[in-house]
Amino acid sequence: MDRIAWLKKRRKIAVQRYNELFAPNYEENWGVISKTHSVMFNKFLENLPGGPILDAACGSGMYWPLLFREGREIVGLDRSVAMLEIAREKFPEIKTYQRDLENIDFCKSFSGVVCIDALENLPPEEWPGILSRFFRALIPGGALYFTVELLGQKEIERAYQEGIEQGYPLVRGEVISDGGYHFYPSREQLQKWLKEKSWKLENQIEGDGYLHLIVSRGKED
Repeated sequence: MDRIAWLKKRRKIAVQRYNELFAPNYEENWGVISKTHSVMFNKFLENLPGGPILDAACGSGMYWPLLFREGREIVGLDRSVAMLEIAREKFPEIKTYQRDLENIDFCKSFSGVVCIDALENLPPEEWPGILSRFFRALIPGGALYFTVELLGQKEIERAYQEGIEQGYPLVRGEVISDGGYHFYPSREQLQKWLKEKSWKLENQIEGDGYLHLIVSRGKED
């Protein structure tokens, strides 16, 4: 099976799942912010320069009330039309874009970028480019808060072997389950990607099934 064609098909399936399967009941099933997410979100805002914040893969705008509380200007983007419709209905004053993370084209436009519980939906080929686009979107001294979903190494290896047996062109870390796709990078791979773009690690904790990271762009860029 050709991997490029397979990934293209998976991307279409993912968008369809969010539009048709998750969006109708998203607020009811996933509309509560966990403790660790809340703690790290507040840490992210503590020393952030003034200026607008980009919520990349914003979904239904669940974190926007926290940003409103700080008086922040918000820009949201998501690839799911149905998710954006929920966000726009709740917050019609917020500027939003229907766009993939791979197509972010902002340059030194934001003091902060958040990408929460979303990158696991993307294959490893796209992570370096997206992290680079986040970097480019920030002003010097700006920061990114993002999460990386966690899964035990034995479970990852078992899912990989099962996927290969079913004929999927997987790389290690990719998991196909219940029709959905998730990717779990190793800590070493993640550090390599961050180092390649000179991200500075400001804070990192584990909690609620995710590794939470706050990284910054140098002030001298």
